[in-house]
Amino acid sequence: MRNAVLAAMALVALSWATHESVAQEADAAAGERLFRQRCGACHQIATTRNCAGPHLQGMVGRAAGSIKGFNYSPALRDSGITWTADTLES
Repeated sequence: MRNAVLAAMALVALSWATHESVAQEADAAAGERLFRQRCGACHQIATTRNCAGPHLQGMVGRAAGSIKGFNYSPALRDSGITWTADTLES
């Protein structure tokens, strides 16, 4: 009986992990598609080449509105924000 319970628990855990993995992959794919549609025309993520907007390489740890040559809004430039995982999520 104990082995059957352990086996059932293992199957539930495996099922949950698989479900979470599939959900994360779907979220990542949706995020990538959204980036291409709304951001990719102006921002590069694979290179440090600037386009209409600044590249996004090395963004974490960088001050908002700090790449030279871009006409940032005063609100962004003077925000005092340093990009972190938390500030990018909010």
